[in-house]
Amino acid sequence: MNGKGIAVLGYACRVPGGRDVADLWSIVADGRDCVTRASTNVGATTGGRVHAYGVLDDIGMFDAGFFGYSPREAAEIDPQQRLLLECAVEALESAGVRAEGSGHDIGVFAATGLSGYLLTTHNGRATADDNLSTLMGGDGHYAATRIAYKLGLTGPAMSVGSACSSSLLAIHTAAQAIASGECDLALAGGMDIEFPQPVSYLRQEGGIMAQDGVCRPFDAEASGTVFGSGGGLVLLADAEVAEERGWPVRAVLMGSAVNNDGAQKASFTAPRSSRQAEAIAQAMEVAEVDPASIGYVECHGTGTQLGDRSELSALMGVFKDTPLPPLGSAKANFGHLRVGAGVIGFIKACEVVARGVVPPLANLARPMDALRPGDAPLPRTAGALDLPVGERFAGVNSFGFGGTNVAAVVRGHQDVRPVPAPAEGPHVLRLSAADPDSCLATAGALAEVLRSEEAPAVSDVAHTLRVGRDDHAYRLATVGATPAELAAGLEGAGAHTVEGWHKPGSETLLMLPGQGSDLLPTARALYGWERAFTAALDRLWTTARTIEPSLPALSAALEEAPADTTGLATAHCLHTAVLLALTEQLAARGVRADRIVGYSLGEYAAAAFAGAIGEEDALRLVLARAGILRDAPSGAMIAVRLPADEIAAVVPEELAARAVTLSADRTVVSLASDALERVTGLLADAGIPHRVLEPALPYHCALLAGAAEAFAPVADAVAVLPGSARLVTTAAGRQALGAGYWSAHLAGPLDLTPAARAVAEAAASRGCVVVDLSPDGFLARAVDQAAAVAVRPLRADKDPRDAWAHGLAALWVVGLPCDTGPAADGEGRTVELPARVFAREQHLKEAAPATADPASQARGTVRREKDLDRWSYYPSWRFRRRGPGAYDAAGERWLVLAEDGGEGAQVVAALRARGVDCVHLAPQPAGADRSAADVLFVRPGDEESVKSAVRGLGLDRRPVDRVVHLWCTGPLVDGETLEGRLSVLESEYDRGFYSLLYAVQEIGLVQGSRHVRLDIAARGMHPVSTDPADTVPDRALLAGPGLVIPQDFPAMSARTLDITGLPVDGWSAELVAELLGTSADTTVALAPGSRWVRCYERDELPPVPKDRLPLRLREGGVYLITGGLGGIGMTLAEYLVRTCRARLVLTGMDAVPDSSLWENGGDEPLDGMDQALAERVTRIRKLVALGGEIVAARCDAADRDQTAELFETIEKRFGRLDGVVHAAGVFETQRAFRGLDDTGREDCVRRLRPKVEGTLVLAEFLRGRRLDFVLMQSSLSSHLGGLGFYAYTAGNAFMDSFAERHRDADIPWMTVNWDGWIFRERDDDTLHQSVVSPSFASPDFGVVAEIAIRPSEGQDFYSRLMNMTEPHQVLISTADFERRIDQWVRSAADRQAAPATAGQAGTGDDADIESGIAEVWTDVLGVGDLTGTSDFFALGGDSLLGVTVAHRLSLRFDVVLSVITMFDNPTIAQTAAEIRRLRGRSAAGGTK
Repeated sequence: MNGKGIAVLGYACRVPGGRDVADLWSIVADGRDCVTRASTNVGATTGGRVHAYGVLDDIGMFDAGFFGYSPREAAEIDPQQRLLLECAVEALESAGVRAEGSGHDIGVFAATGLSGYLLTTHNGRATADDNLSTLMGGDGHYAATRIAYKLGLTGPAMSVGSACSSSLLAIHTAAQAIASGECDLALAGGMDIEFPQPVSYLRQEGGIMAQDGVCRPFDAEASGTVFGSGGGLVLLADAEVAEERGWPVRAVLMGSAVNNDGAQKASFTAPRSSRQAEAIAQAMEVAEVDPASIGYVECHGTGTQLGDRSELSALMGVFKDTPLPPLGSAKANFGHLRVGAGVIGFIKACEVVARGVVPPLANLARPMDALRPGDAPLPRTAGALDLPVGERFAGVNSFGFGGTNVAAVVRGHQDVRPVPAPAEGPHVLRLSAADPDSCLATAGALAEVLRSEEAPAVSDVAHTLRVGRDDHAYRLATVGATPAELAAGLEGAGAHTVEGWHKPGSETLLMLPGQGSDLLPTARALYGWERAFTAALDRLWTTARTIEPSLPALSAALEEAPADTTGLATAHCLHTAVLLALTEQLAARGVRADRIVGYSLGEYAAAAFAGAIGEEDALRLVLARAGILRDAPSGAMIAVRLPADEIAAVVPEELAARAVTLSADRTVVSLASDALERVTGLLADAGIPHRVLEPALPYHCALLAGAAEAFAPVADAVAVLPGSARLVTTAAGRQALGAGYWSAHLAGPLDLTPAARAVAEAAASRGCVVVDLSPDGFLARAVDQAAAVAVRPLRADKDPRDAWAHGLAALWVVGLPCDTGPAADGEGRTVELPARVFAREQHLKEAAPATADPASQARGTVRREKDLDRWSYYPSWRFRRRGPGAYDAAGERWLVLAEDGGEGAQVVAALRARGVDCVHLAPQPAGADRSAADVLFVRPGDEESVKSAVRGLGLDRRPVDRVVHLWCTGPLVDGETLEGRLSVLESEYDRGFYSLLYAVQEIGLVQGSRHVRLDIAARGMHPVSTDPADTVPDRALLAGPGLVIPQDFPAMSARTLDITGLPVDGWSAELVAELLGTSADTTVALAPGSRWVRCYERDELPPVPKDRLPLRLREGGVYLITGGLGGIGMTLAEYLVRTCRARLVLTGMDAVPDSSLWENGGDEPLDGMDQALAERVTRIRKLVALGGEIVAARCDAADRDQTAELFETIEKRFGRLDGVVHAAGVFETQRAFRGLDDTGREDCVRRLRPKVEGTLVLAEFLRGRRLDFVLMQSSLSSHLGGLGFYAYTAGNAFMDSFAERHRDADIPWMTVNWDGWIFRERDDDTLHQSVVSPSFASPDFGVVAEIAIRPSEGQDFYSRLMNMTEPHQVLISTADFERRIDQWVRSAADRQAAPATAGQAGTGDDADIESGIAEVWTDVLGVGDLTGTSDFFALGGDSLLGVTVAHRLSLRFDVVLSVITMFDNPTIAQTAAEIRRLRGRSAAGGTK
C-alpha cells in the first residue's frame, strides 16, 4: 500500500472471555489469562493430555431473523461465518457507517479456519440441494460474499488465506484495495472456531503445544502455545472520505507489507527470521516511520521457544542499535486464535495508540535471554505511551504456518473534527432491530450509557443513530431534551416513546383540519425553529398580504387571531398558510402523502398541497370567502353521535341541517343561532351525546346559500390543475373540483366517508398510515375503524415541539422515510455507541450419524446455555400408554428376586405360565431350609450368600436374559425414632441395595457380555404420589443402581418400576403386563389403568432483584452448613455473608482450623501450615472481613454424639438456628470412584453415610424447630447416573426423596440437584488447574469442565433458591437436560447386544487380543497405525465413546469391561492385560 494512510473507523471481535472490543481491552489491560484450564473428573492427565483451550462462549448462538435466515438455513452456516456477519454489523455501527444508501463501495476481505462444523455435521446421504446448502454454509470461500450479500455491500468481496496470518493479510489486502480506488471502505479480518471446541490436547515433547497449558510469550519458561477460538473484523476507509463524512477515526494504518519465507528454512512450518525482518522493515518503510518512533509492537508471540526467538531476532535485525520498544502478544490472554489471531493483534495495537496505554504481557515470569540489556523491559504492568496521540506508533506482526509474513504499522489519530454547538432539543433517538427483544435490549444498553458520567452529548447520540445505523423492521423512538429524559424513554418510561413494526409500502393519507382546530400554538413553536416551515410561512404570508394589504404582519398575526367574524380574513388566511407550511415541512422531512383530505376550511390547503389549485389561488379563495362571510347570518354547529339519517327523528329538519357526515355514527349539524338552545335540549332529552363546536357560523348548510352565491364567481374563476387525483373531495355528491364546487362546499353538506373508504381500501391492500394534523385527533377518529396506524404530530396535550418531534418519530417507526434530525441549525457528530444487542438463539445441527457402527453414534456434544434462566428444571411425570402387544418370553431364562409368597410369588407363577424359565430367588426366612423345590433362598445383603446362589445357576452354560428385583415391593412403616429409622434403613440396604449389587456383579463376572435386562420394582421408590407419606426414601436407594448399572456394564440395560399407585395386595398382574411389554421407558410409575414415565420440565426460578433480600433469608441470620468447609460450602458461606451478614456454623471432617486464627483480630502468618488448612483460614478471614461471624467445627454428620455437641454449641453461641444447608459428602477426585465390578460394601458405606445416615441424624436434631429452610445439596447424578457412581447416585436419590416426604410448614425441606462445579471464574487469571467438584458432578466427564457451574453462578442460584415461596426440588443443568438424559440414560436403555461376527465373540487367543482392541479403536476413533502404547484418550476418546468401546470389547472377548477400568488402563497393552485378567476371573467363577 502507499504511505497516505488508511483510516481505521471501527472494529468488532469475539475472544475467549469477551464478546466485544471493550471486553478485549479490559482483559489485556488487566493482564488476564482467559484460557480455560480445568481438570475433568476422570483421566484429566491420562496419556499426557493437557486440558487447556481458549473457549469462545456461545458459538452456536445467532440472530437468524436479523439476517433474514430461517432457523434451518442458519443451522447450515458455519458459526465462523455467522459470527463474522454479526461482527460486520457491529463494526459498521461502531463507526457510524450505514451500509444502506451510503453512496460508497464497501469491500469485504475475510478469512476463516477449517470448517470443523461442516466435517462434524455433514451427512453424505443428503440430497443434492441439501448438499449445496451445507457445503456453501461450511466453505469459507463464501464468508466474504455472504457478508456483502446480506449487508448490500458493493465493493470487492473475497476470501483470504495464509494460515495464522490470514486475518492481518486480509487487512493488508483491504488497505491495498482502498488505496488503489477499488473501494472507499472495507471490512477486513477473520474468524477461526474449532467445532466442537476441544478441551484438551496431547502433550508432546518438542511440539508446539504448551507442556503445562499456559501460553507464555517471550518468557524463559515458555513451552509452547495454547489454541483458542475467536476473531473479528475492522472497518477501514480512505482517509479523505472519512474526513469528508465526519466519521470518527480510531487509528491510522500507515503501512503494511507481506512476503513469504520461501524454501530456505528447516521445514514448511518453521519460521525464517530474515524474511520476517524484511516484512517488518518494508511496512515501516511504506509507513515512512523509523524504528525509533515505534513505541510498541504487538507481536506474533506464540509462546514457543523457536517462534519467539525467531521473532525477536527479526525485530532486532530491523531495529539494529535502537532498543526494542515494549512488546506484547494477545495470545497470552486468549491463546493462539490461528486465522483470527492477526486481526485481534491489530485491534489491540489500535487501542494501544488510541488510549496511550501499553498493557502488561500476561503470564510473564522471567523474560527469555534473547532480549538485549538495552531493550525496553517486557511490560509487567500497564504503562503509558507518553506522546501526543498523533505521534504514537505501534507495529503489528502476524506470521503464518507455511511462511506468509505480514507486518503493519498503525498510528494514533487526533480527532480534529469541529465540535458543533449542541442542537436545540427536543431530540429523537431511534433504534431498530429485526425483533422487539433485540430492539429493547439495545435500548436498555444505550440508556445505561446516557445515565453514565461520560455520556456523549444527546445531539451526537441522535445524529449517530440517525445517520450511522440502518433501519430495520421493529423500531423504537423516544423524544427528549436531556439524557435523563431520553434514558427513561429508552427504558419504556418516557412520555414520548413510540415503538412498533414498520409498515413498508403503506399508503399515506394526510388529513388537514378546519378552522375549529387551533394551529397557533404549533405555528408559534415551529416558526423560527423548523427551517422549511419558517421559509414557507414567510413566503405564503407575503403572498397573502400582496392579495390583501390590510392583513397584519406575520408576527402580529401569530400573536393572537381575532375570534369574531371581523377577523375572519386574518384567521382563515393564517390557518391555510400554516397548514400549507406544515405540509411543506413534512415533505422536506421526506413524508410524501399519497392522498390528501381537508376538512371544511382545511380543504383549500389540501387542494393546494395536492396540486389541484395553486397556492396563491388557495389564499385568494379563503380571503374572498372570509370577506363574504362577514355579512353571513350567525349560527352554530353541533357534533352529534348519531348517523346522519337518524338525526331527523330527534331534531326536526327545519331546526338543524346535516352539515358534515363525519362517519357512520357521527354527524355535524348546522343551525341558526336562535335554535341552539332548543336543539341542544332535544338532544339532551334523548340522551344523545353531542358537543357544540367553536365556529359561530352555520357552515355547510342552506343558511349560507346567499354567501355561496356571492362566492361562486370568484371560486369558479380559479383554474383546476391536474393534481386533483391525490385530493379526496368532501363536498357531498361531487367527485372532483370544477365549476360550482367551492360554493357547494360552502353551503352544502360535506361527507368524510370517502376518506374512510380510501383508508379502508389502502389498509386492505398496502396498509395505510393516517397523518392527522388536527390537534384533538378527531379526523383520525373519523376513519379509525379502517386505518391501520394514525399519527398525530400536533397533539394538544403535549408541548408543541415535543408533539411535533414525537410525530416525526412515529412516522419513522411506522416506516415512512421521515428525517428526524434537528430542526434548528446545529448538527451532531458521529460518536461511538453501544453495540447492537442481537436476539441470539441456538442454531446448530446435530453431528452426522456414524455409518459403520450405530454404537459409535453415542458421541455427542452438550453445550452450555448462556441464559441462567434456562438452567432450572424439575422432575415431572407424563402419562404414556404401554406399547401395543407383548413380546414372547417363552424359553427365556429369568432370575426373579421375589418373596416366597404373596404378590411376588404370583409374578413368578404368571411368568412360568407363559413359558418363562424362572429362577426364584427369595429372602431366607429364619429357620427355613436353604432351598425348596422351586425356590432358592439366600440371606439378603450377605455377599457370599447372594453370589454363591447366582454362581450355582450355571450362567456360563445357560445365561439369564432378565433379572427382576421385587424384594422391596411391600409396604414399609417409617420408624418413629432415629434408632427405628436406622434399623429400617439397614434392612432396606440388605434387601435392595446390596443384594442387587452382589447379584449383578456375579452375573457380569460369570455370564460375560451376554445382554441382560434388569427391572427394579419397588413401592415408594419415586416421589410420584401426591401424598408425601407414599414416598419412601429408603427405597429411593434403588433408583441409583437403575441408572448406573447400564453405564458401568454396557452389556446390561435397566429400568425402575414404581408400584406405589398399585394396591398392596393386587399389583402382580399389572407388573407382569409391564414386564412383558415392549416399551423401553427407563423410569416408570404404575397405577391401576394408567402408566406414567418420568420427564423433565423447565422451572421458573427468576433472579432476585438487586438490593432485595431473598424471602428465606434474614439479616444476621444463623445458618448451619454441614460440609461447609469445602469449596461449595465456602461459596455458599460467602454468598450468605455478603447478602445478609450471616452468622455461620461450618462443619467438616478434617482440616478444621482453630477459631483463634480469625477471631479477636487473629491474623498471624500461616507460613508452614498445611496447605488445605491455610486455604480455609484465609477464606474464613475473608468472610469475617466481610462482616460475618464464623464458627468452624469438626463434625461427622452421621455421628449422633458429635451432632448433639454441635447443636449445643449453636445454642450456646447464638441461641437460635434459622436455616440449614446439608452439603456433607466425600470429596475426592473421581479416580477414587470404582467400577461396578470392584465396588464393595466398605466403599459404598463411605459414600452413603454422610448423605443417608447424615440426613437422618440431622432430621432428628431438627425435630420441633421452626426453620426458614433446610436445603439439601444433591446432584444431577440422581437423574443422570454416572460412571462408578453406584453408591453416590443412590445417596443423592435418598436425599431428594427425604426432602419430598418430610417437607412441611415448620421445616421446609428442599433439594437442589447441582451440575458439576468448577472453582474458577471465567475471568480468573490464576494459572493453576481448577478442580471440578466430583461431589456434585455429572457423568459427562469429557465436557463437565467446559459446562460446569462457576462460583458466581452458583451464588446467583443460591439467591434464587432462597427466594422460593413454595420449596420444591430444583435441578440445575447448564446444558439441555433432556439431551443429557438421552445420552446417558435412554441410550443405555436402548442398547442391545450386537451380534458378534463369526470367530469374534468370546474367541481369540491371547495374542489376538491386542489386534482385536486395535480394530475396535480404529472403527470408533477413525485412527490407524496403532501400537501397544497407543492411548485411547490421547487419540480423542472420551467417556461417551468409552461406553461404546467398552461395550464392543465386552462383546468381542466375552467379558464385562467397565468404562472406569478403561480410565485406569488407557493403552492397548493395558486394556489387553485387563481383559486377560477378567477372562481369568470369569473362568474361575464359572467352575466354583
